[in-house]
Amino acid sequence: MNTGRNSTRNIPTCLKNTRRKMKPRTEKIMRIKIKVIFIIVLPMLFMAMSACSENSVTAKGKLLFGKTFTNARTRMLDKLTSDEEKMNAEYAKKIATAVNSGDRGALKALFSDKSISSIRNLDDQIERLFSYYKSGFEEYELSSGGERMSMERGKCVERERSFWICIPSKVQYSSRISVCYRDVYEADPGKVGLVTLKVNGNDAEHSLRFSVGYEWNSYYDDARDMSGRLVEAYGAGDFSSLRELFSRDFDAAALEAIRQGMEKFEGEPLNGKAFTASGKEYYDGNYDIKVDWYSDERINGNAVLGEKVHVNVWNIITDKKKKYKMSFDMQRFPSREGSGSSGFAITKFDFYAE
Repeated sequence: MNTGRNSTRNIPTCLKNTRRKMKPRTEKIMRIKIKVIFIIVLPMLFMAMSACSENSVTAKGKLLFGKTFTNARTRMLDKLTSDEEKMNAEYAKKIATAVNSGDRGALKALFSDKSISSIRNLDDQIERLFSYYKSGFEEYELSSGGERMSMERGKCVERERSFWICIPSKVQYSSRISVCYRDVYEADPGKVGLVTLKVNGNDAEHSLRFSVGYEWNSYYDDARDMSGRLVEAYGAGDFSSLRELFSRDFDAAALEAIRQGMEKFEGEPLNGKAFTASGKEYYDGNYDIKVDWYSDERINGNAVLGEKVHVNVWNIITDKKKKYKMSFDMQRFPSREGSGSSGFAITKFDFYAE
């Protein structure tokens, strides 16, 4: 009699049938268990590996995506540094070439259009620089200074960079030139270009310091602060707070018209906020108050004779689904402090319903 493991000759029929039915069910259960393991265990393993430190990930090379991300970020930072160094070197070369060749016009052309048109004694300042470096400076080294940047909704709207031109003593008395320039300025493209050259040197008897150019104010914060205070006053219907922002000699009849106009302002400004039909708050950028401006300064050397900034504000949306816009001029004079933002006072004002 065959008693092998595969023999079913002496097994009751009921058990034979049961055995045949259990085999496919068991395989199905095993497949389900394997799927569960893949669904539960693999994500947990992935999360654990992702939680590893960046150094351990890149050092061991176990997560290619982590290493790729790190390398991409490093390349991006290297590119930014490389771009800055390249632009600094280009400015330094143009400055040195102009000074060494005695080309005053070439040096002046490096300055922003705003500086060329508004600094009354710019030519005199440039002449002083050429007088100091009579023999030029063929040799020099560069030292990075840094940069200042303003971002708006993820976009660079203003960038100012600086560096040092270090001139060795064997060429001239040991000196340094601090160079400052803007390469991005969306609010006023006329201010893009060379801002200042500040000489820090020595003559035969004492140290010497002087500047060429002028450090123009960006008015970024001033324009936005004044706009915000105006919108807030309109939303609250607070004419007293609004009146404080205007110059003391603002026309009384015009102020009364502004007061009456405030009564027609409907709702409260959303200031970027939005709401769904169910009342849930969200933000998508479409309800932001928009602000732009341009400035008109009068300069004599480093003395500010007067500052005027024209500001446009629009997309002022309220919870009553109304939309408004305004435009105004604000001025600041060194001899008279205004009552508005940073000494500014409004001298001209218009308000409209869009």
